[in-house]
Amino acid sequence: MRYMLPMVPILTLLLIATSINSANSSLQQEVSIQNMGDILYQDNFAEKIFFESGAESGVLQPPWDWVGLMGNGDMTGSYARVDTEQSHSGTKSIKIYQVPPPKSDAQRRVYVSHQSHTELEFYWSYWAFYPTGYDTVVETANFLNTGGLTLYWRNPSIGWSTNKGLRLRFHPGVDANGFYERVSWSGIDDENPDTPAWSETFDPWGIDGGRPWFWDAAKIYIDLNEWHHYQVYIKVSNGTNIDGQITVWIDDNLSLNKTGIPTNPAYWGYPASGESFNDGKTGPYYTCGIEQYGDYNTPQLSVWYDDMVAATEKVPESYVVGFP
Repeated sequence: MRYMLPMVPILTLLLIATSINSANSSLQQEVSIQNMGDILYQDNFAEKIFFESGAESGVLQPPWDWVGLMGNGDMTGSYARVDTEQSHSGTKSIKIYQVPPPKSDAQRRVYVSHQSHTELEFYWSYWAFYPTGYDTVVETANFLNTGGLTLYWRNPSIGWSTNKGLRLRFHPGVDANGFYERVSWSGIDDENPDTPAWSETFDPWGIDGGRPWFWDAAKIYIDLNEWHHYQVYIKVSNGTNIDGQITVWIDDNLSLNKTGIPTNPAYWGYPASGESFNDGKTGPYYTCGIEQYGDYNTPQLSVWYDDMVAATEKVPESYVVGFP
């Protein structure tokens, strides 16, 4: 529910906003001044948040579970760190930088992620800033992933070779109409690579390492040198039912809405009744991430991320993270 205060002098408004912010953090209540001085309260949204990061603390771990390079080879040069060159709100953001080619496997994969297993229906939201010239980077690279969400299940007694689940990734691109982003999604069944998990349910765009990939999301055209909002909704299907859902927005423009998706391990008969999975956890293992993951020939690049939120309610376009 939203409450609108009547118009009052600007000085009084500023005093009210200062008083509210000193008593309540942004985790408790969002306060913004809009429309000729009215104050808009976004009531109770903070209660829906279970992870957020605005980089204002200057520290990435905590709250993030993983920060840095993934893969093998030279681990120097590329990085993810708190930076003051750009910010969507506050004074800081997360900068991801990749060195010029040739790159090692690690230098081409810079990743920041939060991992959990407590929610079966939630939203993952973040803001990204692509500077002038990033379109040239995209045109030169064979591919680039900029962030997304994965839902995994695996047998802890065997390891990563038993991954099952869902992967969503944002991909930038350039065509005759300009610079765009869209999301791909894929089913994962590493135990049965010859019979991909969803091949019997959907018609995939292609198969990569036993994983069917789907590119039926709409392209959303965006401007460089501006901040843009990315948000993903995921609903885990009920048992063996095929009733999961993924929905994706870019700048609050709908890019994908896919229902009837099997996103529960029970769909594949795994884990067995009473069996634990994900190192003893009792729910799905998901990863909310931001990244710059490209090919070995990807040019040198810098990208900034800010106001990252995971919540059980859709994140308002106006919401910003005051801390940490």
